[in-house]
Amino acid sequence: MTETELEELDALLSSVEGVSASLPVDGLHGFLTALVMSGGKPRVEPVLPWILKPMPGLPLDLEAVPQARRVGELVGKMMTRIDIELDDPEYLFAPMVRGYPHRDEERSDGSVWCAGFLRGIAHAWDRWGPLCDAPDIQTLLWPVHQLAAAPQEPALEVDQRFRHAVPNRPLSPTQCEALTDALPQTLEAIADRITEHEVRSAMAAMARGEETPAWQEDAPCPCGSGRGFSVCCGGSRVLH
Repeated sequence: MTETELEELDALLSSVEGVSASLPVDGLHGFLTALVMSGGKPRVEPVLPWILKPMPGLPLDLEAVPQARRVGELVGKMMTRIDIELDDPEYLFAPMVRGYPHRDEERSDGSVWCAGFLRGIAHAWDRWGPLCDAPDIQTLLWPVHQLAAAPQEPALEVDQRFRHAVPNRPLSPTQCEALTDALPQTLEAIADRITEHEVRSAMAAMARGEETPAWQEDAPCPCGSGRGFSVCCGGSRVLH
């Protein structure tokens, strides 16, 4: 997405009449990242009402929201870009984080992005639940939980069932910046663990004589080799 499109999306989200708790753009980026990382090829249409009105209450009638069509187009562009960047082995995925001035320099703050990411995990819990049962993924998510505890926006409140390791005291600006700067490596490690989980689950299903939906058409192996799953990790029963 271009900077102009991001600015347009931000303006559209804040202009929806009667909606005071739309996700901010960086929180939306975190939310969509969690959906894409969970797999299953998420679509824009089912989550658009939630994006425009993430707080509980009466369902949102998209027909009554003139901005909905354009918001959907821009959200689709953002989701596609996230998918491409996460899938590129040569690219270290960078979350969209805020910058703020501090003593004549700019510091990064990923708290809103992380809160959106946790909202995405909660929204796709049917897929994230088994992943979060793995101790190594729980450990890798620790800095995300730490940063997500900071935002005060109502739209970024996270159900306590999905929030762990909340800090006893607010993070200092230095701590916030350090955790934010390490987010690309944190997310890369989480993505690697998710890939391992998916491949091992698929291999176990194949050993039982079952065909998992993810590999029915012999999709490219998620190890990144570019070969089909059945002739790569699936064929050798070894995760490369």
